[in-house]
Amino acid sequence: MSTGGRTPSTAKKPRPSEPASDSTTGEATNGNGGGRALSRMPTDTSVRSSGTSSSSRRGGRRQTTCRTEEEERAELEREGIVVVDESGVEEGVGAKSSDDEMDVDAAQAAVEEEESSDAELERLRADWTSPVYAFYKATPEIVYEKGRRAHVFACLAKGCKYTCRRFLDTGDSSSTGNLRRHVRKCWGAQVLKDADKAESVAEVREKIVGGLQKDGVITYSFARKKGKVSYSHRTHTRSETRVEIVKWVTQSMRPHIIVKDPGFQTLMKTGRPGYWIPSASTVARDIRVIYTKCREKVARLLQEYEGELSFATDAWSSPNHHAFIAVTVHFVLNDEPVSMLLDLLEVAESHSGARLAEAFMHVLQDFGVEEKMLGLACDNVSANDVMTEVLGERVPSFEGSLGRVRCFAHVINLVVKTLLRQFDVPKAKSSKEVDEEDEELYELADGDDEEDEGEGEDEIDGEGEFLLPTGAEGADDDEGWVDEVAAMTDEERAEFQRKVRPVRLCLTKIRKFASKVVHSTTILLPAYKKRVAELKLPDRVIPRDVSTRWNSTYDMLTVALEYRKVVDSMCADRDLGLRKYELGAREWTIARQLTEVLKIFKEATHFFSRGTPNLATVIPAMDLIDQRLATGHLQSAKYDFAIRTAMGLAKKTLNKYYELTDASKAYRIAMVLHPSYKKAYFAKAGWLPEWIDVAEDLVRTQFNKKYAHLPLSGRGDEDEANANTDEDDNANSGSVPADTDPARGDDGGNMFDNLPFLNGAADASDIDELKDYLAADLVPVKDAISWWQGKRHKYPRLSRMAIDYLNIPATSVEVERIFSRGRLLLSHVRNRLTAESTRASICLAVWAQYGLVDTADMFRAAQLPEVEENE
Repeated sequence: MSTGGRTPSTAKKPRPSEPASDSTTGEATNGNGGGRALSRMPTDTSVRSSGTSSSSRRGGRRQTTCRTEEEERAELEREGIVVVDESGVEEGVGAKSSDDEMDVDAAQAAVEEEESSDAELERLRADWTSPVYAFYKATPEIVYEKGRRAHVFACLAKGCKYTCRRFLDTGDSSSTGNLRRHVRKCWGAQVLKDADKAESVAEVREKIVGGLQKDGVITYSFARKKGKVSYSHRTHTRSETRVEIVKWVTQSMRPHIIVKDPGFQTLMKTGRPGYWIPSASTVARDIRVIYTKCREKVARLLQEYEGELSFATDAWSSPNHHAFIAVTVHFVLNDEPVSMLLDLLEVAESHSGARLAEAFMHVLQDFGVEEKMLGLACDNVSANDVMTEVLGERVPSFEGSLGRVRCFAHVINLVVKTLLRQFDVPKAKSSKEVDEEDEELYELADGDDEEDEGEGEDEIDGEGEFLLPTGAEGADDDEGWVDEVAAMTDEERAEFQRKVRPVRLCLTKIRKFASKVVHSTTILLPAYKKRVAELKLPDRVIPRDVSTRWNSTYDMLTVALEYRKVVDSMCADRDLGLRKYELGAREWTIARQLTEVLKIFKEATHFFSRGTPNLATVIPAMDLIDQRLATGHLQSAKYDFAIRTAMGLAKKTLNKYYELTDASKAYRIAMVLHPSYKKAYFAKAGWLPEWIDVAEDLVRTQFNKKYAHLPLSGRGDEDEANANTDEDDNANSGSVPADTDPARGDDGGNMFDNLPFLNGAADASDIDELKDYLAADLVPVKDAISWWQGKRHKYPRLSRMAIDYLNIPATSVEVERIFSRGRLLLSHVRNRLTAESTRASICLAVWAQYGLVDTADMFRAAQLPEVEENE
């Protein structure tokens, strides 16, 4: 019988130790009389998984085909050829031979080899942290070529069939060069750059690869990044354009109607006239939709916050006569104290205390945090007194005036006003009431209202110091100021008015000089700059004294003293017409003395405007200012009589607000819980022992009321969670709970191992944390909140109380900063819709700084239908 042209494998010789079977030499014949003995191909020569090889020689030409072992055997059997093993036994008949055992061993080895390759893959994958791996299938294919093992990475791009084969027996088996080259070619260089800025492979896979696969959008690339900004060569899609415009108008606080600006349209469409720009109505709607989503996220964050929250609020009127109130929330986020805008809303009605309280209540309810209110910082207007009392009655967690903090920056303002207003030139009276000595003063001050023109200048100075915006200081800020001169006797008042004249004359001359120079851009200002250059001084003009900025007087005097030679030179030049502003030696002395006095207020303002200083700094700051004023008031040889008198009047105003701190227990609690102060500061400051005891009692009472019974952080909750887990495990496994064994405790050990008082360790719940804290030595720290965060294990409950109270804002500066930043945007409010869009824009701009604005929400909003302008 013919074999059909196949040349079967030659039979393998039997092993020497085994006799040859007859079947090894037997022949199988077919109907044609031809036959050939066959033996089974050895396992070690078979081609694993890819099939066995068979060949035939026809006409001197060799033809090779690949078949699996099963296919080869079936074909041979169809042709009448019997397949036998090496021992001569027909396959599948009789007992296993030694080669059968070898086949089993080889198969087992192959399985083990596969398992080892999988384990190797898992080990190597742990080191694949490069973002480029996100662009390929998560699990590469394992292949073998000529005995070499390799990993095959398949690109995830739609329609891309590229694979990268990386052999594991080479020195560069972990190289990503080829992977990166393909990604750069297939996905784009900009996409690869965005991926390199990500923090993990998972982030790239989710936000870049996932976004591009879903709708062609690089979600990750819209997150704000530091460093050099790169730009893509690919034109934005409509969705990306909407997202980018929303980001721009919110983060830069631009009005949404800016997309209608002809200049903006020209800039965007020049060179690409078909570029699509959304309507202003679409931008406004997108902003409101994103704001709604982010608002829910902020609400959840605050509701889940483990401590209590404090707030600050203030009101402001825009140049176009719209009235707003803003509320900031103060808490710890990612182990850092933050002051974040919570809401900004227009309140068109009268800002009475009741109306302000109602608006504030709405904000708390909208965010679901009315049960978490601890402290409130606001300025000293009477409406805030009423608002505080109403909130104390309506907000369960807020104790009214006991939790109210008076903005210390506003207190500084009132103290400085008391001091400086003594040197203001009174309004001109009839000529009959002006004596000869006052004629020069009134003549110089006549029409001296130019300082008010500076109100439109920037609200933040070059050093980043906060300055009140327009409208933030007016009649409301004057409320609370007391004219201490009115309390003088007639004789004291007459003497003071007579001796204050030189100080008024000095300030008036410097104010007028600075104003004249800055307004004369063709004559005086060039002459000023020329003299500055000749003296090799920094190119700087004398700042003008602006009534809405209480530190501008200090700034003006400081620069005037530094540039005294320039001032004297210009005043001496008859051609410049400034002779009447020339200062004598005594007037320069008065300027220097007044600068020394005002310096402490400048530095206090700078300190309390850095961020949100904790409440414990207020009383020490008041003590320092009071000491300087009291000491200066008595130094007759150092300061002019009028300056000393003004210092005494300013001290009275400071003392008024010092006494008001007693109405709030927040100040004293914060002081006791500051590790650098505790009770020792009060003793050093001369407080009576009974006053110190009252301060400690306040802390003890509040601790026992709200914090003493809190579950232990990181311990009690963890034990409870472990207990629940054990119960679940027992229920699922069907095992007997440990407590059913009377010889074992709940933790699996012997119950007698933890008898009371035998283990020598006191339970945390038995420790008087406050007593232990007060007994410890003082610790000089600058960041008390960070110190307490490091003491959570030692003082689990007291640390929570300390962080809550130390996080109460000492000022409402952060609120006023919001008005300064959003001044331009708020000035475009025209109706309710623009007010809502403006509110959303400003809130999003602030929330984005804390990572609370989700780019995915932006793209979901961008999928909504566009809004026509007439809608």
